[in-house]
Amino acid sequence: MLSNFLDNKIDIKFHHLGLAVKKPEIVRKFLVSLGYKPQKELINKIFNVYIQFHEHEFMPKIELIYKYKDSTPIDKILQYDDAQIYHICYKCTDIKKVILGLKNIGLKAVCISRGTKDFPFSFYYIKGIGLIELLEDNNKVNQ
Repeated sequence: MLSNFLDNKIDIKFHHLGLAVKKPEIVRKFLVSLGYKPQKELINKIFNVYIQFHEHEFMPKIELIYKYKDSTPIDKILQYDDAQIYHICYKCTDIKKVILGLKNIGLKAVCISRGTKDFPFSFYYIKGIGLIELLEDNNKVNQ
């Protein structure tokens, strides 16, 4: 049984955790105290959210996601809590091949949203796994 899964290896690499927050200043202070370095704050107008990556020399990259204006995809997630891991992002060279690889191991990936031609990413919900983001990078994945 395990050999079937090993034969169907999906070529992706962990990229970051997406953390949805109501109060970014609190989380930012915590991450900085752990040695994370905040990057430039950006506005994602497609989703009406701010995003800000925090990088660390040894720990996983974290993307803070917080409300910019109007309704956002994180509103329901933050309905009962001030912070919640929203998604796991993986870097890949071909999103279509990853989706086929998931299908080959019996997982159904439902596309929630897609990025743009200039910024190729997609969000997929996978039952039993949760929300993943696939970030397509045409360079080799393991670099």
